[in-house]
Amino acid sequence: MADIAFTGADIVIDNDEIMIMENSVPRELAYRLDTPKGSHWYYLDYGNGSAEIIGQVYSRDVHMKLANDIKDCIEQDERIEGADVIIDVRGSNIEANININGYEVRWTI
Repeated sequence: MADIAFTGADIVIDNDEIMIMENSVPRELAYRLDTPKGSHWYYLDYGNGSAEIIGQVYSRDVHMKLANDIKDCIEQDERIEGADVIIDVRGSNIEANININGYEVRWTI
């Protein structure tokens, strides 16, 4: 019996198709976005600070804080040179459309 290891890659199964993603950035960013800032036991600056806006009345200030927190969270990863964040409010859902080094990512809050 042999183990298979992919260095610097992720295995993704999508619609019964197995793909090898050499770039693990999208998975790692999803984890970082879902981690409340300050909750990592060792890296206190790791994560997303936007959790504190939940329950607040939506305003331009909240909109800007959300966009800035997401951008700050993403740019914590030294592999990311920059990110564009567009916030779209649809009813009770807030979606962040993020362009990261050519990757398009949609994150729903």
